[in-house]
Amino acid sequence: SKMRAGIAYESPIERDCLLLMDVLEGVAAFESQPLRLSFHLEGRVRSTFPDFLVTLRTGHQELWECKPDDRMLPVNSGFPTVW
Repeated sequence: SKMRAGIAYESPIERDCLLLMDVLEGVAAFESQPLRLSFHLEGRVRSTFPDFLVTLRTGHQELWECKPDDRMLPVNSGFPTVW
């Protein structure tokens, strides 16, 4: 198992993401809410804590947000998708 003891999650969807990452062969490691990101949106500084930092076996790292469909933002929403 890639899961370390004590990985926090805040919803059933985040729990499901943890279980998925644990079995995906391309995922080497992951951690919960690894950092705070600040950005400008609609003239204001905002911040968010991504759900997971996922390290792939290639060494590439991705930030994952695990949300239900009704909370997903469209790509053209103005929210940054690449950091």
